[in-house]
Amino acid sequence: MTAIEIQDLTVRFGRRRALDAITADFGTGVHGLLGPNGAGKSTLMRVLATLTAPSGGSVRLLGHPSSDADLRPLRREIGYLPQEFGWYPRFTAREFVEHFGWLKEVPAAELMPAVDRSLRRVGLGDRADEKLKRLSGGMRRRVGIAQAIVNDPRLLLLDEPTAGLDPEQQDEFRELLRELGRDRCVVLATHLMGDAEACDRVLVLDAGRPVFQGTPAELADGGKLADGYRAVLGASRAGAA
Repeated sequence: MTAIEIQDLTVRFGRRRALDAITADFGTGVHGLLGPNGAGKSTLMRVLATLTAPSGGSVRLLGHPSSDADLRPLRREIGYLPQEFGWYPRFTAREFVEHFGWLKEVPAAELMPAVDRSLRRVGLGDRADEKLKRLSGGMRRRVGIAQAIVNDPRLLLLDEPTAGLDPEQQDEFRELLRELGRDRCVVLATHLMGDAEACDRVLVLDAGRPVFQGTPAELADGGKLADGYRAVLGASRAGAA
């Protein structure tokens, strides 16, 4: 099933064009968004999360236009971790994830089992009752991931999910990504090649424009992924000069 259908997507903020004529389809699996700072990754994630409206073109999510008047049914099927997310210092990890499960209308009878399961999946089952203010930045990031998956979403959007995680935690998270991508669409924005290597496909953006779509192996082109990524950006900028 095609979970995301993007056709000629453009987003403008005043005179600045943040996204320019993006066309792409994402199905089941793990999809990476790569690009330098300011490339438009977070803007695209906000469009997919139905938080930023397109200026032009169209987006369909799980078969529904993102322009639907009532987005609540669609949003119940989406999990989203923004690059920066607000957290409540007095909440415990369990209370924070429970709050977001309630916002996402997880049925009451299923809510606490879903909360506990989400925290265990990110390795925080034994820290569930600690206040967020006492957790490290990396642990709070994992709490953010837990809230994104508490509703068992069909579409999971993660913006820089491994920021603040140590190398071992990053490896564990990438295993979780592969597991989650077996039966749903997962999209992550990242600048880390290790995250990109865990993806089934990648979309490279530069200055709001798509400059590569394909597998990590195709991007690496027989060499290192980082070298292939730099080569794609270099070719794009040379062509625009």
